[in-house]
Amino acid sequence: MHYSEIFQALADHIQNNIDETKRDIGTAHMPTQAQKEKLRKAAEDLNFLHAIQVKLPASLEFCSLPSRRVDHAVSQKLRREFRNSVKSAFIEATAYNPKNKKALLDMKLTESEIKTLSAHGLVRDIERDGRHLDIIVDHIHDLTLGGENEFDNFMLIPDYINQIKSRLIHVQERIAPEYPERLSIKPQGGAAVPFIETGFRPRETGTQLCQQVNTFLGLEL
Repeated sequence: MHYSEIFQALADHIQNNIDETKRDIGTAHMPTQAQKEKLRKAAEDLNFLHAIQVKLPASLEFCSLPSRRVDHAVSQKLRREFRNSVKSAFIEATAYNPKNKKALLDMKLTESEIKTLSAHGLVRDIERDGRHLDIIVDHIHDLTLGGENEFDNFMLIPDYINQIKSRLIHVQERIAPEYPERLSIKPQGGAAVPFIETGFRPRETGTQLCQQVNTFLGLEL
């Protein structure tokens, strides 16, 4: 399926749930707390799906990928390999490659920071204002859905963009787990470092990270 068809199918699925819940409320005349929460979550999902289509940076594009559920033990093994060696190897190779220098500078890294990353590929080696940067190596095709630890399945993006993509996957897993394909996000032209206007910044966590996501998408926290 084309990614636009999946977006439409998801929106239709959510709207059907809303209509069904409203019919149930109409019969009972008084919504339960569970019904109120179901409607709130459905409206939140619809707003998110609309916002992400409007706000996605031009350097990124939607794609549809096969959803092949992987055994938990296999995906955990792949995640360990990613954490222990593959992630740093990708960062090191990306920073070392002269073809990526302009992209990294455009993402507001300094020459010195790029050199540091090219040495060992460790984000923790760089600090600003006492905080590490929000540099994330993200799998385009998630490991739990059949993706692999291969360089062409990676992109270097800010954490809040990673959170948006993870939320897109989560919404699909929650409301339509039976779909054979999943929407994902990938860089235009296969770039390792897609341009995001905010660049890489000191990392935020918790509420601050959620605020970054919602501010970018124009949603309420």
